[in-house]
Amino acid sequence: MTHEGLCIQDIASGELEMKRSNVVGKIEKEIELLHSEDLLRLLDGIVHRLKESMKVHPYDWENLYGAGRGLWEEDAQAYVKQLREDR
Repeated sequence: MTHEGLCIQDIASGELEMKRSNVVGKIEKEIELLHSEDLLRLLDGIVHRLKESMKVHPYDWENLYGAGRGLWEEDAQAYVKQLREDR
């Protein structure tokens, strides 16, 4: 369904973006009222949250089991043995 050349998803996405922008604007105004100590505490919390969200999580090896099946024409152990012999 469209409205003046825009699909519903585009309209909803735009509305969501405007709501986010309004929220960020309100937060920025509130931040301007904070004292230095509170600003530092807020900044520390934001940095900690960003670092946590950007951490690389280790692989779950159980989910990777068998992922290489079919990639090699031979058994993996035989392949490794051949590599060692070729040295």
